[in-house]
Amino acid sequence: MLKKSIYIPAAALLVLVLLAVCFFFFSNKNGVSREIKYAEDLYERGYDALLDFNVDEAYCYLDSANNIFQSYDQIAKSDSCYILLARVYYNFGEYQQAREMMELISDLNNLSLRYRALYHSMQSIICTLVDNDYASGIALMQQSIVEDSLLNKNEWLFSDKANLAEIYIRAKQLDNAEQLLNSIANNPNPTNTFVVQYLYCKGLLFFERKQYTEANSFMSEAEQFAKNNNMQVEHLAALQMLTTIDSVTHPDQKYILHYQEYTRVQNLINSQKKRYQISLLNAQNRLKMRQLENKAQRRNFIYSIIMLALAVLVLMGIALILYLHFKKTLKEKKLVELQINLLDKEITTEKLERELLELRMEKKKEALEKAHHEKLSISMRLAEFVPDKEQIKEDLLKDVSPIFYSALERHSTSITKNDIRLAWLIKQHIPNEEIIRILGLTKQSLYTSRYRLRKRLGLESNADLNTFLSSIC
Repeated sequence: MLKKSIYIPAAALLVLVLLAVCFFFFSNKNGVSREIKYAEDLYERGYDALLDFNVDEAYCYLDSANNIFQSYDQIAKSDSCYILLARVYYNFGEYQQAREMMELISDLNNLSLRYRALYHSMQSIICTLVDNDYASGIALMQQSIVEDSLLNKNEWLFSDKANLAEIYIRAKQLDNAEQLLNSIANNPNPTNTFVVQYLYCKGLLFFERKQYTEANSFMSEAEQFAKNNNMQVEHLAALQMLTTIDSVTHPDQKYILHYQEYTRVQNLINSQKKRYQISLLNAQNRLKMRQLENKAQRRNFIYSIIMLALAVLVLMGIALILYLHFKKTLKEKKLVELQINLLDKEITTEKLERELLELRMEKKKEALEKAHHEKLSISMRLAEFVPDKEQIKEDLLKDVSPIFYSALERHSTSITKNDIRLAWLIKQHIPNEEIIRILGLTKQSLYTSRYRLRKRLGLESNADLNTFLSSIC
């Protein structure tokens, strides 16, 4: 009887322990499923942010999702994150880091056809931009195009064809590039990436063939499209090509404007890099907080099992441990919040400094324009007192902007100094009565001079001379 009385509570205790273990197992399994589902949600947010060119936000989501996938050995999903993270680094212009992300992929065959196409496209870009290995870049992009066709993804297909055209141009295979660009010129459903890449490649093709006017036209369209759609890497590349074209064709004022815009976008990308580093730190801190919370929940559950298995005497010790752990977690949480607030203040300060710099540059530009107009105004007032009209004309010719002078000579090789003086005064919006007095003309001779100027510039009869001269830099 004594032995039986011992076996019954022992059996009851064993059953209780088994039930607790089974409950813990299924709870843990549900916890893992919730974590993976949460990571998949982060992944989709990162993918959508990447499509919208919010690269710092995309990095935050994708890096957090990748950490969770790695924690639960979700290899294929982790490899998918690496491909998209490589794309994020590419959008920041960090090509070497993009390559390092691609090298972390464990098993390419385990990826779906969708991500194999993205993989080959990204590898092609890295081979082209980092290694200058155009043969490998062409082969990889062609493989990606085949996979895009199998997926029936026209937006990917045409974008990759535009990328392949750029590689052809870099490899000096201009005829192949032109043939490919002509085949995709009438794409019925263009995406943002395809449009800017198509315009950029057309400009690049004309530049290689030394057709600088056409190159400038297409590259300007690419620059404006990229700017309007927040495509900073493409915007920077188009501006760089525009400055290259300007350095060949020598429109000094356009070169300065393009170079200033190039510097501004470069600084913006650098600022964005700093923001994504801050976002990465915030994401890591938030992930750490989540891991701490999950760890606390698991410990709390284990402590509950212990309290069921042990006596009331252990309950006080467990409660004390939970309290100390809670205090530690709360302290760490407050520290992370202070770090986040400090980083947010740094972002605000940097933004204010950048806006102040832009305001100073704008004021300096206005001051220069004001000084130039004051100089011209003084010259015209002096003309009322100086009797030597020929000297006035010579002095007026010295005031003409060299850029404007060169622009007129490009439009007409037969243009005279009198034509240039008249054109410069018209561009400065000087009334006809003042022009007649300054140049010593009659009203009829002014109309005759304007007519000759129009003929030499090759203007149509319906074209407005004042508007045309104002448009010349």
